[in-house]
Amino acid sequence: MTIRMTRTGIYQYTQSMLARTTNDMMSLQEQISSLKRINKPSDDPSGAARALGLHTTLDTYRRYLGNMERAQGGIDHTTIVLQSISGYIVRVRALIMQASNPGLPPHVRAAIAGEVDGILGSVVDDANAAHEGRYIFAGTLCRIKPFAPNIAAGPGGSVTSVSYEGNIGAIGTTVGPDSRVKVNENGQEVFMRQGPGEDLFSVIAQSRDLIENTELSSTERAEQLSGMLATIDSVHNDMLESMGRVAGRAKSLELRRNLYEDAEIGTTRALAEVEDADISQLIYDLQREKTQFEMILAASASILQPTLMEFLR
Repeated sequence: MTIRMTRTGIYQYTQSMLARTTNDMMSLQEQISSLKRINKPSDDPSGAARALGLHTTLDTYRRYLGNMERAQGGIDHTTIVLQSISGYIVRVRALIMQASNPGLPPHVRAAIAGEVDGILGSVVDDANAAHEGRYIFAGTLCRIKPFAPNIAAGPGGSVTSVSYEGNIGAIGTTVGPDSRVKVNENGQEVFMRQGPGEDLFSVIAQSRDLIENTELSSTERAEQLSGMLATIDSVHNDMLESMGRVAGRAKSLELRRNLYEDAEIGTTRALAEVEDADISQLIYDLQREKTQFEMILAASASILQPTLMEFLR
């Protein structure tokens, strides 16, 4: 038994074939323009679900890396400031040893005292250093300048002591699941661990005052200045310990950052394998669909040519 399709059936079949081929070409063109194999969940439901999970993982890695970058910036700035102050302390120690010479002329001692006084001002300025608008040695009160110098009365008064206006709170940032890193050092721990009158600022001020004191004999001044060396070494060691802690956090952060950067690269590669399109294959498929579309048009034009009877109906 021969089965014959009606002209209406042929029209409907041809229309269906053309619509399907057109949709396939549009899908291929979309993939070529976006360079993505999956542009909507229906393109590959299982692949889309995996891609969503990889995107979530990648966003998490990038958030942690961003936090690490900001933390690293703060830690690096803290290190630079501490290194600067350490250099000042070394210079003050050298000046104290120089001023300990009993035979030093008064005008030379006055010049040395002036340099020590200038260094004290620089140390206070460095201790009030800020990074991205936050004072790095203020604890959690990072919007408040942590060190307030007390100035002697009278014109051109020098710094006599320094008060700490911050607190001992710790600031941390999240760098992994259930993992945080401390990014600050409170100024009291760094510069004032020895207590009032024995802090770094007071020690430098006392050294300056001893150098310029004219009421002491040369021998008395030399003895007292020699005694200041042990004190300044003590406060310097406190600061060096802080530098060691900061360096340790920097190294830990570097190792963790390397780990997450490798994980980010691996996740990006896996996501590309799921999402990215094979352009050469897409171009081949698009050309094949175009050829099929043209063949359907040609075949339908040949089969569905109107006859004289259709005009006479």
